Amino acid sequence: MKIKTRYIILIIIILSLALFLAFCRGNDPIEVKTSIVERGTIVKTVDISGKIEASDFEEISIASGSKVIEVLVEENDIVEAGDVLAVLDSSQLMTSLEKTKLNMDQLKSDLENLSDADDVDRRILENQLDKAEESYNQSLEDYEKSLRDLEKNKTLYEENVISKASYENYLSAFADAKSRLEISRLDLENSRKNLESYDDDNDSLAESLRRQIKSVEIDIKDLEDSIEDNTIKAGISGIVTEFSLKENRTVPEDTFISIHSDDQYNFIGYAPQEDAILVKEGQNVEITVKGVDRTYSGTVSRTGRTAGIENTDGNSKTPRTEIVIGIDSRDDNIYPGFDGDARITVSELDEIIVVKRESVKKDDGGSYVFAVVNRTASKKYVETGIYDDYRIAVTDGLLEGEEIIDNPSPDISNGQKIMIREE
Repeated sequence: MKIKTRYIILIIIILSLALFLAFCRGNDPIEVKTSIVERGTIVKTVDISGKIEASDFEEISIASGSKVIEVLVEENDIVEAGDVLAVLDSSQLMTSLEKTKLNMDQLKSDLENLSDADDVDRRILENQLDKAEESYNQSLEDYEKSLRDLEKNKTLYEENVISKASYENYLSAFADAKSRLEISRLDLENSRKNLESYDDDNDSLAESLRRQIKSVEIDIKDLEDSIEDNTIKAGISGIVTEFSLKENRTVPEDTFISIHSDDQYNFIGYAPQEDAILVKEGQNVEITVKGVDRTYSGTVSRTGRTAGIENTDGNSKTPRTEIVIGIDSRDDNIYPGFDGDARITVSELDEIIVVKRESVKKDDGGSYVFAVVNRTASKKYVETGIYDDYRIAVTDGLLEGEEIIDNPSPDISNGQKIMIREE
């Protein structure tokens, strides 16, 4: 029993000693490095990589199989919009154009002759119709008179005033008049149908000729455009960057003439989404080009409205947005296709309290720093603003001239005694 009591007393002594040592160690000053809070200027920037591109670009596709008659430029020549670059063989097209124009002349002649013939032939049919109408009217008049005579003499015959032979003569005359009337009616209908059919046929033929003429006009326009296209002209002013045509050679497949405008160059890059939302049109930019010992100024001219997924390393994928920057001060040392880097100034604050980013820590309560008060660490919560690679703006919670701990270690807590390291 006495042995057990000794063990308990020994354990209590050891725990007490441990607590005493821990207390003593916790109150030992921790050596720290400090700095004085100052006001300054802080600039928030976004860095992107990209390429130099011409603001305008033209790629002229040349039809394969054509023969090159004349070449007027070569690569790296400076051209103006409308300058002739090369001339292709148009002899076959010219022959086709002449044949098509002859066909056009014939169709127009046929249409004109159809109109002239129409005037003569139609007048003949109109005269035939007039005569048929006259004959029909006369037959109708004779028929009506014969009918009246027959009705009158029928009464006389029934009253035995005239003989049967006389009455039969009137019957025969009426039958003849009726027959002539029917023949006249048929002749009149045929004359009308002949005129209508003639008009329909001529209208159909004339319409067919007019459609053919319209089609040939389109063929002529296409041939003239093709001949014009064989005189290859620059659509923009700039530098010829790709030109492989050779005189008296046939154009191979996939042949292009490329022209880059030299009036304005752009820097094209892509920013990750967390940076892209900060970039706005009109922001100032500094551009460096690999191999060129100077910095170029520029301005953000356009930001993309969509983001694309690009592989940025072996596994990860990052949404990125296109950023277009107009280069304000280019010279002859940069060309389209050159690689470079751009630093975009997205915001800037002057005369603001700034501290080292490493001095600001975070917990559930927010951002905080440790101020130095009577050789102890005093935890102060602060409001922060923009930051750069090394510093961060403090918008509330610190005053100019206060002393704070640089990059406080996890061992430091509120009220901790400190010892300032002398530099």
